[in-house]
Amino acid sequence: VAVRDPNPNVSGRGVAALRKAGIQVKAGLLEAEARELNKAYFKFHRTGLPYVCTKWAMTLDGKIATHTGDSRWISGEASRKWLHGFRDEFQAILVGANTALRDDPGMRGARRRPIRIVLDSNARVPIGAQVVKTARDQRTILAVGAGAPDDKVRLLRRAGVEVIQLEAVDMRVLFEELARAGIIKILVEGGGEVHASVLADHLADEACVFMAPKIIGGADAKTPVEGPGLARMSEALHLGDVAMERIGDDVLVRGRITGSS
Repeated sequence: VAVRDPNPNVSGRGVAALRKAGIQVKAGLLEAEARELNKAYFKFHRTGLPYVCTKWAMTLDGKIATHTGDSRWISGEASRKWLHGFRDEFQAILVGANTALRDDPGMRGARRRPIRIVLDSNARVPIGAQVVKTARDQRTILAVGAGAPDDKVRLLRRAGVEVIQLEAVDMRVLFEELARAGIIKILVEGGGEVHASVLADHLADEACVFMAPKIIGGADAKTPVEGPGLARMSEALHLGDVAMERIGDDVLVRGRITGSS
């Protein structure tokens, strides 16, 4: 046995039953590898939260879009192909309303159609958006605040969108609700404000960043993590187990975020 099941409802029962039947059982074989393969499951049973990876593509000067909002394309074709395969590892992809409005993304993997989650406090996503029009073919969840217009919420539900209505779109509360619904591995592809919310609340476990050999400049150009930011360099989030890979002309940096939930 590699590792005991962390689910308190079953933990240890299988091993006990085998031993009772006279079968010799040893635990710990390839335990680290098993924990890595099942990291989302282990985190859920430890914290009640999903495993979260934040992903973005940026230029060498740290921009995810020009000052006009244009972002197609920062990363190269090879990186985008890699990302489609990476999406297949996740149950769901999460974006913010601004990303949904600006890019009208389909959010598909190479082989799978992950659940799409859109943070949209005021239900601004139009009925004609891709995520709404295809909601019956690819499960789509819209997280809205208490002030979202009732008539728009009804239209979205009629179109097949699942609407989660919260007093305020609090990321921890939303993630807890999603995890209780069985969504325990999420890829966050939001804009700077979404990434800031996830990182500031220590809800992200991993970062996956594409750096393209491009420079666009602009004080008003969007950056990958916005919000108020941290006051001191000593408070900065750190990545551990860092891996770097060249994909086409881009550089992919991946690592575990220390100090997450």
